Amino acid sequence: MVTYIDGSGNEYDLLPNPFTNTVKDRETITVRVARSEELCCYSETTFDLIVNPLPVLTNIPDLTSCENNTDGFADFNLSDVESIVLGDQAGMTVEYYNGYGNQIPSPLPNPYINSIPNQEIITVRVINDTTDCYNETTFTLNVNELPVANPLDSIIGCNDNNDGISEYFETSLVESIVLGD
Repeated sequence: MVTYIDGSGNEYDLLPNPFTNTVKDRETITVRVARSEELCCYSETTFDLIVNPLPVLTNIPDLTSCENNTDGFADFNLSDVESIVLGDQAGMTVEYYNGYGNQIPSPLPNPYINSIPNQEIITVRVINDTTDCYNETTFTLNVNELPVANPLDSIIGCNDNNDGISEYFETSLVESIVLGD
């Protein structure tokens, strides 16, 4: 017969799976093996449950850039992302995943061109090199559509005194023409 005793003295016939520790940071579990016909004839061993903290992450602000053409793709400068997310933590590995879940090479390409048009969510995973515990955060790459400047015709003005200057250009419609709809 096998019984388990947690760090708070609770006894279990079956160890719950998953198990939630009852003692903060480190809990010793005692495993007792006894003869079912003679419970006072037993042997014990122990193992420890060790709780390691997750890496602490700083939120990364979303980034916005104007598209390169009119296709929903833009250049993004991601050079500061790693220092923002890590802060002063050492002994960490940082991995990046694009909107399709594919890992982005490290160091990050600069500029980085989004792989999903118009808006892409990048996942950042920070892994503690000693404990393998990891934490994740995300930030969004937003692509602003290029504005369209409609073509304008030349505006003609009259030179009333032969000095090459005219005070009679009608410019009140320029903004509405260049913006169009």
